[in-house]
Amino acid sequence: MIYRTKHRFAVSATALALLSLSGPALAAEPVESGASPMTLVFYAINFVVFVLLLARYAGGSVKNYFSLRARTIFSAFANLEGALREARAQAARAAARVGQLASEKARIEALIHQQTEQEVEAIRQGARSLAAQIRRDAEVAARSVSEKAVRQFRATIARRTAHMAREMLRDHLRPADQRHLVENFVQQMAGPEAR
Repeated sequence: MIYRTKHRFAVSATALALLSLSGPALAAEPVESGASPMTLVFYAINFVVFVLLLARYAGGSVKNYFSLRARTIFSAFANLEGALREARAQAARAAARVGQLASEKARIEALIHQQTEQEVEAIRQGARSLAAQIRRDAEVAARSVSEKAVRQFRATIARRTAHMAREMLRDHLRPADQRHLVENFVQQMAGPEAR
């Protein structure tokens, strides 16, 4: 506390001395031909004293401020360099992932292509099997229809032949011929023992 009081007193005394010394210079009338050498010396002394006072009392604060500012800047610079390194590492990892994505995409495309080929081949096999089954069924159906048509044709021919034979027999067969045919039929039915 005493140190601060001494400083305040020293600062106040110095400021008062400077003001009192600068009083005559401020009160003097300006010279039109130029500045006097004494005025220039006074300004020089005044400036030197100001710089010394500034260095003495504000120098520590200014030094501390600039030191703190330099540390802050260096710290921020170090943090930014660390962030830059981390960003570059993340960019490298992202590029690696993109490279992996391309290979993964190619692998998935190949897998999909392979599965598609397998599915297409399975569908082809199924279609071939179904076509063979349809062909066999068609052949069976065609044979069945053909056999049925042949049977129907034969039955129709047999009916018409029987009908025509009946008509011919009725028209051309006499009662004696009928008796003779009936007797032959009965003998044939009776077999060889009847003869």
